[in-house]
Amino acid sequence: MTTIDTTVTLAHKFQRRQRDGLTLAEMARQARGAAARWRKRAEAYARVGEHREADDADTEAHALWKMASDLDQEVQNLRSPRRHAHATVKVAQSCSVAKYLEVLSHELVRYDMATSERERRRGHVNIYRLGHLMGALQHVREDVGSRTTDSEADKAGFRMAMYTRFEQDFPPVKKVVRQLEAGTCKIK
Repeated sequence: MTTIDTTVTLAHKFQRRQRDGLTLAEMARQARGAAARWRKRAEAYARVGEHREADDADTEAHALWKMASDLDQEVQNLRSPRRHAHATVKVAQSCSVAKYLEVLSHELVRYDMATSERERRRGHVNIYRLGHLMGALQHVREDVGSRTTDSEADKAGFRMAMYTRFEQDFPPVKKVVRQLEAGTCKIK
């Protein structure tokens, strides 16, 4: 006789995994599969007259179906636009110009690393690029000065300081501007 997962074994199997939407969906899929197998086992017990075992298997199948529907609901809650809109509002309140300066610095370094890697493969590396980028970032910091709050006026001043020191279509600047417009300040 083969072993079929129960609510306890499935819960134990997934308890250490990260509870994101994909893992929850996989858990729900496995719970539905185990519920179907328990349902078949209950029908088999009922056919041969073992009603106690049939009732136990049926109870386990119902518990697994409920577990699967709860997990599906949790996945829907994770994917709902209301949840994401609420999270964006929370993040937007804590995004100050000081944080955007950190994001810009990070994006400049990422850009330099990617560009240097491409140039290294071609046999030519500009070892001065990062210094120039950090120098321009320092000028942006000086232009912004002490106006590093999360007010719209300070963010507009930061944007203008970026545009005076960098080209508007420069990829790191475009990424920071997208985050400014979205109200997020994530370092990737």
